[in-house]
Amino acid sequence: MAKDKNRSKGQKETGKTQIAIQYQGSCPVKIEDAESGSKAFMPVELSDGWQMDVVKLDKGVIQDLKEGEEISDILFSVFQDKREVRITCLAELKGSGQEHKANKAVSQMEKTATYLTETEKYPFLSEYLAPNYMMAAIVGAPDKKIPKCTVQKDNNLCKWLFRMSKQQAHIKNMKGLLFYVQLNKEAKCCQLSGNTAPYTVSCHASNGKRIPVPQALEELLTRISKEGIIK
Repeated sequence: MAKDKNRSKGQKETGKTQIAIQYQGSCPVKIEDAESGSKAFMPVELSDGWQMDVVKLDKGVIQDLKEGEEISDILFSVFQDKREVRITCLAELKGSGQEHKANKAVSQMEKTATYLTETEKYPFLSEYLAPNYMMAAIVGAPDKKIPKCTVQKDNNLCKWLFRMSKQQAHIKNMKGLLFYVQLNKEAKCCQLSGNTAPYTVSCHASNGKRIPVPQALEELLTRISKEGIIK
């Protein structure tokens, strides 16, 4: 899961249940799921004045899965209180270049949505379900090309992300709410590629190559919004 605990603000808890690891200020955050053995991870550079909660979902806060059922690995939420802004994102870490893995990631995210909306069972997740924007990311392992899933496969997920976003009026193309994170050791800097949604964020874990947050998310939203983004 997320590392670099010396820079984290602490853990948000309800009773004995750990909900999230919270980061704030200017610091690097490595979003991963070490327990699963996946080589995929999301290297983030959190900007000063912003906070990020990283929540482990699968075999984390959501424990009552049916046998063989799979959901998303991680949820992370970026926010800045004084601007009343919150961007929440589901992340599925797929360390494979196989096409069916991308389709499976979308299916897992759709299944996750059914659990997240069970507010009576998971009331402590409610703050993450009222964001300005709700997004989803399929994250790859270093130098493993992630094939994009079929158009038909991601329609339902994008519709759900759109419905959960408060700023629906600004979203012109809901397909952009789903994006891909491509880890490339040769990347010279973090770059957003693609002329149409869904977009790909190319990056790596070295300084200057991590994903700047919230700037990268804001750039994604700028591309899919009618009138700029967060006011």
